[in-house]
Amino acid sequence: MNDIEKAIKSLKNIIEYWTYKPTEVEAATLAITALLEKQEREQGCETCENYFALQYAKYSYNECESNSECLYCPNCGRKLRED
Repeated sequence: MNDIEKAIKSLKNIIEYWTYKPTEVEAATLAITALLEKQEREQGCETCENYFALQYAKYSYNECESNSECLYCPNCGRKLRED
């Protein structure tokens, strides 16, 4: 179980046991939604697989270092490389 899955599990416990405070339930539900989106984005998509290589073919290495077009997948938003 990774960090995101652990956080989601904890937030679900908050929802289950803290039902007397609707604001916390709303916040926990929103946080779960955001974490699920982040988890999905980190997995990437078909576009991610080839996009980074295509950008390096399009730009020189130095241009790619400073070009945000090379850093994130245009389809799913996944970060394509670590800084």
